[in-house]
Amino acid sequence: TKDKYLEKHTDTGNINLKNVNFYLDADEMLDAEKPDGVFVGTRCVDHTKMALKVLKRKIPLYLEKPVSLTENELDELSHYVNEMDDKTVVSMPLRVSPIGIKVKEIIDSGAIGKIQNIEAVCNSIGGSGYFHTWYRLMDQTGGLFLQLAVHDIDYINYFIGVKPVLVTAMTSKTYYKGNKPANLMCKDCEENMTCPESPHIITNIKKDYIRGDYCCFSTDNGLEDAGAALIKYENGLFVNYTQNFIVKKHGGKRGAIIIGSEGTIDFNWYTGKINVYYHDNREDEEYKFGNGEIFFGGDDITLYNFIDIMKGKAKSKIPLSAGILAAKVSLMARISSETEKFITIS
Repeated sequence: TKDKYLEKHTDTGNINLKNVNFYLDADEMLDAEKPDGVFVGTRCVDHTKMALKVLKRKIPLYLEKPVSLTENELDELSHYVNEMDDKTVVSMPLRVSPIGIKVKEIIDSGAIGKIQNIEAVCNSIGGSGYFHTWYRLMDQTGGLFLQLAVHDIDYINYFIGVKPVLVTAMTSKTYYKGNKPANLMCKDCEENMTCPESPHIITNIKKDYIRGDYCCFSTDNGLEDAGAALIKYENGLFVNYTQNFIVKKHGGKRGAIIIGSEGTIDFNWYTGKINVYYHDNREDEEYKFGNGEIFFGGDDITLYNFIDIMKGKAKSKIPLSAGILAAKVSLMARISSETEKFITIS
């Protein structure tokens, strides 16, 4: 309620919410306030429901990924692409990060020729957070293709520029599994001083930081801890993508090797480096960027883009159609992993 929220947050000295209007119903708020723009950052299972309320009112929308968890929800969002595509920013900022922009520039320049193959990887150093928090609940997140791979599939779609048509995938669960009680908190577990994923071990022994309070070996942890997908595009190109959530610290990698007919690009967001290796007598190139920013500098660009959209000065750099396509490929990958079949992307 408003009173409880104010009691908790207005005595910090940093924020004053006493004059803020609070609503228990989103439709009532949207009709009363008539906002210039809306952020939807609810739990994933509610993204589409809340987005539809905004889209039907033709209000500029900043929508967290994944835009949907089901095919029916994706179809519902698709009805608004014609009118709201350019007025919706989907939070998949890798494509607009400095590294993403530079890689796209190199591809579009023709320097490496025609793309022949892409080997993409995300060994996520923050992956344990999915298993220590509410994200471990499959019905709330839709699985880790929709949670994480959706970012990578988006930048791959963007780089290639043609339609994905077929996907096959598999997952494994070999590490984050166990028989601990559902909803068990690390602090309440008798193994909290010895468990390899406990706050004590992570912070004091491994010198990393903990990303949640729930036991990642509990029975309610429904997520896979590794996955791979093969994606075929309409021009015959295929992409192989893998993701892993067990690595820590310097074991992480997020990027791709893009093999062209005349050169190869090898880039990694974690190291902040792009290497271009030419297949002829041209001198190889290296580009260095900062690393460590949230989504590697892409979030700032999406936010400024959304501000300009609300002012009527710009079109979306990550439009609704891109969010729908990336979520569709991710969802089909999950379905493929469950059914052990090739799935057509319609």
